[in-house]
Amino acid sequence: LRKKQEAMDEADRLHKERLEKETKDKKDKAEAGGRLREELDRWAKTDDLQDWKDLRTLLGTMHNVMWPNNEWQPLSLSDLMMSSSAVKLGYRKAILYCHPDKHNDAPPEQRYRAER
Repeated sequence: LRKKQEAMDEADRLHKERLEKETKDKKDKAEAGGRLREELDRWAKTDDLQDWKDLRTLLGTMHNVMWPNNEWQPLSLSDLMMSSSAVKLGYRKAILYCHPDKHNDAPPEQRYRAER
């Protein structure tokens, strides 16, 4: 009976720790979002901040808004303009590289940039 109670206490402790970590992570990510929202909007939206830039422009300048020390290889804007298959390939690479599931243990700023 004592072992069963100890096991339940341990499970409760682990659950509480996990919930605290999730709460802290959400708070940290929200703070990072507040700091980065304007920078990412300037990158992704037109000068009047009303419309989104075209996909070729975003893919060609993605390296400017990535987190430090990333392994993203900049895409040539000229290649993106000449070939729709280059756009398709670049888009797929970007989606895979920035997928949120690949950044669960990353710092909050990196997670926000990846999800955005």
